[in-house]
Amino acid sequence: MLRTKPTQGNAMADVLTRGIRQLWLDYQFLTIEINKFAEQQHLELVSELMSQREKLQTIIAERNDTEFIYSEEGIEILKNIQELNQLAGQKLQFMSNRAKQQRSVSQAYEGTGEAFSVGRRMNRET
Repeated sequence: MLRTKPTQGNAMADVLTRGIRQLWLDYQFLTIEINKFAEQQHLELVSELMSQREKLQTIIAERNDTEFIYSEEGIEILKNIQELNQLAGQKLQFMSNRAKQQRSVSQAYEGTGEAFSVGRRMNRET
């Protein structure tokens, strides 16, 4: 049977009918993917995944779960998510620091580019 790609509305309806366990597993999956793409420095994908995860977090909060999250499996999933969040934060901080460093280096070269050209001209003339 040929499957068609779900539309955004259908995908959201599907999420709304899932059980709380599946929602937490989906949240964990998105967190794993965020880490994977942060490692590869795909900022646009990381941003999109974080947006999807934020929407999922809202749905989970609205469910007001007090059973699954305190079960053994729920505690394990939450612990794993917390560890993955910490790793993602470190990777994103690294990306931010690297971008700042590259920007600083670029600006430094832009600032010295004109002086270097002027100095070069002066050396040729003397």
